[in-house]
Amino acid sequence: MVSSTRKKHLTSVLKQYALRLYNVQAYHSLYRKEAAYRVSTDKGTFCLKPFRGSFARLSGIHKRLDDIRSSNFSSLPRWIPRKNGKYWSPQDGQFFYVTEWINGTKLGDKENDFLRLGAILARLHQSTTFSKSVSPSYTLREINRFRRMHQLFTSRLEKLNSEKRELWEWFQEHGADCLSLAEESWNVINQGSIQRILEEEKPSIIHGDVTRPNVIVQSANVFLIDWELARPGSTYYEVAKTLANVTNFSVPLTKAFLSGYESVRPLSYEEWQLIVSLTRLPREAWIAARQILSGRPSVTFHVLKVTWGRRMEWVGWLDSWANLGSSRMSISISDPDQGMDADVVSLSN
Repeated sequence: MVSSTRKKHLTSVLKQYALRLYNVQAYHSLYRKEAAYRVSTDKGTFCLKPFRGSFARLSGIHKRLDDIRSSNFSSLPRWIPRKNGKYWSPQDGQFFYVTEWINGTKLGDKENDFLRLGAILARLHQSTTFSKSVSPSYTLREINRFRRMHQLFTSRLEKLNSEKRELWEWFQEHGADCLSLAEESWNVINQGSIQRILEEEKPSIIHGDVTRPNVIVQSANVFLIDWELARPGSTYYEVAKTLANVTNFSVPLTKAFLSGYESVRPLSYEEWQLIVSLTRLPREAWIAARQILSGRPSVTFHVLKVTWGRRMEWVGWLDSWANLGSSRMSISISDPDQGMDADVVSLSN
């Protein structure tokens, strides 16, 4: 329910777009309440977004999205201009912008939707690739950040394990696994062939926040919404992060996504080894440990406990999948255990 005060505020914003507000519905994101509004107006239905940031950052986002659209990538909503031609509205110290409303359904568990999502993300990465590499590469920057997080987790683990409260028992049982997963990733990343990829990497524009709420499925298309984190970045990490965000550690859905991605943007054996290494890193455990020791409630920790077993099996499957090399794409999406060891692919949805 949107308060009458907030509705009056939004009515004033929409007047600058020559839109008369009829009805409004608030939508919440994973991070904050009333992150967007579905507004019904005299000229149709739109998405009204409050923006928490500077004018420079907002204008930069709009320019970046213009560049993305000019590269023939169309799976994103159009921004609507105000009466004066500008694309955002300052109101009481905050900016707002309006986009078309994308009708469709949420991302469910249909393999074909994940196939299309993989292809859409690959098309974004392929169509916005820069002509030159940058140093250090965006992926290397992420890796260096993760190395610091791993080091901090290692130092925190002793303190976590020294406690007797039930809250710490999970780390006593699985802390060594977290350390082992990270070391496996560092061993792969440190290989000369992977280091050459990092040195030669040409970055692309990434969406930055591909989560289930930000994917809209239509009968003939898949749209990505909420592009406020779009920027030049690591496509390798975006693939790894997206897999963890949207697949629920399901092998069939993961395979569908990867097949869709590689149908548009084929990657080398070493590139997939890099992606799987980034996926293997126990980032959720690092975050949960930090939150627990700081005394904050940790939703991350709750999710971690519930999904850890599936995640470990899923990581094992990803390792096997990447090691298949060029033969991996010949495996049927509908048959998750063809060519795999049965104990590797026992992961359920």
